[in-house]
Amino acid sequence: MKNKLVYDIGMHLGFDTKMYLEKGYRVVAIEANESLAKKGKKKFKKQIEEGRLQIINCAISEMDNQKLSFFISDADQESSINEQMARNGGNVKVQEVMSYKLSTLFEKYGVPIYCKIDIEGYDNIALKTLIGYKNLLPQYISAEINNLSDEGIVSKQIEDEKELLKLWTSTLETLKELGYNKFKLVDQYSLQVFDKNSSYLNSGLYFGNSLLRKLINKFLRVTTCLKFCFSFNRSYVRGSSGPFGEALKGKWEDYDATKENIISHTKKGLTYGKKLMWCDLHASL
Repeated sequence: MKNKLVYDIGMHLGFDTKMYLEKGYRVVAIEANESLAKKGKKKFKKQIEEGRLQIINCAISEMDNQKLSFFISDADQESSINEQMARNGGNVKVQEVMSYKLSTLFEKYGVPIYCKIDIEGYDNIALKTLIGYKNLLPQYISAEINNLSDEGIVSKQIEDEKELLKLWTSTLETLKELGYNKFKLVDQYSLQVFDKNSSYLNSGLYFGNSLLRKLINKFLRVTTCLKFCFSFNRSYVRGSSGPFGEALKGKWEDYDATKENIISHTKKGLTYGKKLMWCDLHASL
């Protein structure tokens, strides 16, 4: 693999950045929270000096060179440009941050082999900035399934099932428009790939709230991360996005099968009262 560049869009505490660096990748990490960006620069000082890492304090939006309000939540993993999204995690404080399009960053810092996007409701907007730039598309890319509409409505507030399905398939539609044709739907709790043969992910045990379910998820998550990168990284227990590309186990599905998979998973979740889809959608050209 000649291209060893990876983007970590939404660096947060740097768990994924650490994993990518330990796998031998060069990393461009984007973090809108100024405090976390500064902590990252201190934590990864050596890798930055070696030229293996760049940490950029900015937000991703549909506009370049725009000063935006960034809402930092008490539960900082829910911090977002969208105030309502951030307030789901409690009280918020506000800071100004400069925003750039994802396409602009790719043009400036290079097109990666893989781009991880996890920016609390703005993943699909980040993807849309790549429309019309076929020369800027990474071989592999992942984004969190939308729980926030482009109009700023969170999934928990949507009562109509058709509207929920439209929201939860919007990332897939954008990836298809970009030209991606192979997909894997990944559960963020366990880091397992959803498919028709996933007996655990399709079971009532998975959709429940039992202690057994939590223990299974932790076990699957940790073992999946360790197989990808055998090193100590405490985010393997909870925060890491896990493997990507061909290292991600499971079958690549086409658009139709993936859409059917998302809809099936959504409807099962709704029968258990679940209106939050905590999944990543991985795509490959």
